[in-house]
Amino acid sequence: MSPSTLPETDEAPPLLGAMADGVARVDRSRWAREHHARFFSNFADPHFNVVAEVELGPMIAAAREASVSPFLAMLWATSAAANALHCLRLRLRGDEAVLHGVVHPSFTLRVEAERFRYCTAPFHPQFQVFCESATAAMDAVRAAPDFAVEAGARDDLLFVSSLPWLRFTSLQHAAMDPRRDSFPRITWGRFCPEGQGVRAPLSLQGHHALLDGIHVAMFFAGVERLAADPSWLRGR
Repeated sequence: MSPSTLPETDEAPPLLGAMADGVARVDRSRWAREHHARFFSNFADPHFNVVAEVELGPMIAAAREASVSPFLAMLWATSAAANALHCLRLRLRGDEAVLHGVVHPSFTLRVEAERFRYCTAPFHPQFQVFCESATAAMDAVRAAPDFAVEAGARDDLLFVSSLPWLRFTSLQHAAMDPRRDSFPRITWGRFCPEGQGVRAPLSLQGHHALLDGIHVAMFFAGVERLAADPSWLRGR
């Protein structure tokens, strides 16, 4: 399959009934990926990470023109590209796999010179709505008395971070229990002006039971499509 024929989204998994509270169980007896899922779930560390540079010029220019944080623009674009793919909304729960209707970014927020905190913002398909709620969430985290990690078994999250100082070429994230941890991890680096555009390294780490290289390529292509036409940023 050539890059020009890369699908914009992936195959939907078969579900056991309709979604309830925004989540549904995958019917593993009819899941085309079942053999891959079982194979990779036996690995001591089934995570893999891909880094590639993406072109972001039109989005960065539109954000600066609109006095919008390029960070929030990139946070929305990566979250939207992830939500467009079923595989990045899939999670493993023991022997079950579930599909979320929407997943939300939980991202690192720098609050001191060398320290960060975690912040979660509800994803919304309208950038302006997302931007308002993300800004409010960031303000609340900055005002919190100490470092805190969201409690509970919530798994409808994307783990997001940024390294704005580096044009990195490789990356690997820590995972407490790699076999059971199926949260995708998204990271981008320094926005680098290049010719008439702006390029940045982008990383996606995922659980190989749920996605392959082609799905990573779909995600990267989705981010670049959103960055090439940032009409969403202007509210159109």
